[in-house]
Amino acid sequence: METRTCSTSSTPGVDQSKFIRFGQGVTVETPHKLVHDAFSKTAGRNPLAVAIEHDGDQITYGELDLKSTNLSRKLLSLGLCPRDRVILLVQRLIPIIVAIFAVLKSGC
Repeated sequence: METRTCSTSSTPGVDQSKFIRFGQGVTVETPHKLVHDAFSKTAGRNPLAVAIEHDGDQITYGELDLKSTNLSRKLLSLGLCPRDRVILLVQRLIPIIVAIFAVLKSGC
């Protein structure tokens, strides 16, 4: 069996030890197992609240949830499968957040 690990060789020594210890801490239970489930629940409770403001643009929780759900469905219809790797090439903040949630909702 092949095990992949990421290299921390380009990370300064102090940061390396923090990085290595990060995954060894106490596990904290949360009501949501997946970040996009927590986000969707928040969007359902506050759909008109502004989720992101950037360079004069803004998007509400409801809009962000709808756009990411629609993009997720599109990705799946194009053949994306859960656990596939996805590369995101987006320059502006709001579209990258939409894309991140879409990929998470797709199971990747």
